[in-house]
Amino acid sequence: MWAGGCWFAYMQLSRQRLRRGWVQRGIVNPCRTTFMIDDEAFTVSSDMSVARIIWPGVTELIPTRKLWIFVVNGLGYCVPRRLFYDLAAERAFIAAALSRMAEGARGRSREALRFTEWEG
Repeated sequence: MWAGGCWFAYMQLSRQRLRRGWVQRGIVNPCRTTFMIDDEAFTVSSDMSVARIIWPGVTELIPTRKLWIFVVNGLGYCVPRRLFYDLAAERAFIAAALSRMAEGARGRSREALRFTEWEG
């Protein structure tokens, strides 16, 4: 029990240091972020950056309890599930992404396919 409390305190301090470091660099938290899907790419944009990933670069789509993770060259671009208006909107967004991904990437994204019941 004591070790768990120490770990929790350590993680809290680490988060506080990280947030302070971001603020010192002019990075606001939370940062308004937009996630877009079109025929050519998955795009993540904010006031400070834009990442445009063409569909062959998305190698897998992984659901977690709180996020959808778009795997790109070993990096994970996280889309919070809480951003969706409802389950239908979330399914539509994920189905749109899956429909543009390469066949191999869709094959690795079995849980996402089950979530959308995608039949492409």
